[in-house]
Amino acid sequence: MVLLLILVGCAYEGSDVPASLPLVAEINVHLRSRKFPTSFRSIVFVEVDSTSEESSVSPLQDLMGGEGGTYAGRAILLWRRPDSLRMEFLSPFGSPMFVVVAAKGELRAFSVARGRYYEGRANSETMAKWLGLPVTPDLMVRILQGALPFLGGEGAADRERRDNGSDAIRLELPPGAGLDRRQVALLDQVGFMPSRVLLGERGAELDIRYGEFKRTGKYVRPLWVELRDLRRGRRIRIHMNDENFTPGEALPDDLFRLEIPVGALVAPLSRESGR
Repeated sequence: MVLLLILVGCAYEGSDVPASLPLVAEINVHLRSRKFPTSFRSIVFVEVDSTSEESSVSPLQDLMGGEGGTYAGRAILLWRRPDSLRMEFLSPFGSPMFVVVAAKGELRAFSVARGRYYEGRANSETMAKWLGLPVTPDLMVRILQGALPFLGGEGAADRERRDNGSDAIRLELPPGAGLDRRQVALLDQVGFMPSRVLLGERGAELDIRYGEFKRTGKYVRPLWVELRDLRRGRRIRIHMNDENFTPGEALPDDLFRLEIPVGALVAPLSRESGR
């Protein structure tokens, strides 16, 4: 595995900033020592922007009132490592408008406006249909955790380079070095926490941006995360700044099930599924 480190940005001033590029091994140790919550349950605030015709076919488009547009509102968010996810987008009155659940390799969604229940395999194709972003449930949970960049099970190796007068560490990992896609991360020099991570090949990246990381006991977590896919014209930002959530809470399997509502029409979310 090859890990490339580059310092980028503008000049630092102050004695609390490292004067030289940290060793690759030091950064590797810090990244692997981070501890993230294994689950999350809270009411969050979600912003969604959509500009492409491709994303207008998503059932989530009901929230934005037609082709294109935006949505900003509250949602109930639950996730559990490694790949269980549930989101309920709420109306201004607090009732669910759109519910999506991914667990055990299956995805289920229900649009209240359409009275339609969707089902399919939980993969990047079906996730793109409701979220507008091609990520698998396990990668989405890792993004929400803040657990990027992901180094995988092997050691990180072997080149480093410094650009004079820089304030961020640029870390590059090729496909297979933790994920099945290229990772480019910008890390701060003090705590090595990511502010931005690009996933995928140049020109087709998924752009992940993080707000401040908060420590709760032994865990760290981002207060917000934003996912952008400029090629598909979709942006989603999730604010997770609830102070009352319990990190590592044991969430039962029942929370990641979604039964077919009485009277709902059933539709497949992918070509492989259907009734």
